[in-house]
Amino acid sequence: MEYAKLQSMVDCHQVREGLLKISETGNGWAVVVEDLSGHQFPLTDQHGHEKLYHSLDNATGVLKKLGVIQINVVESF
Repeated sequence: MEYAKLQSMVDCHQVREGLLKISETGNGWAVVVEDLSGHQFPLTDQHGHEKLYHSLDNATGVLKKLGVIQINVVESF
């Protein structure tokens, strides 16, 4: 989902939390927003490709800029 649509979800209080996940498609962090029903929406570019951040700080900054308060890092070991 593109940034503007995620911002709209946050503005309408439809977001439970933000998740930072290690991407399955590349080397980096995916920014994901979870709605109140538990559905997850990754941040994508205008072509629908998942946006990746090589820095956890940068990925966290995106969620903070969106206004997401609850942020969790999801890692698999």
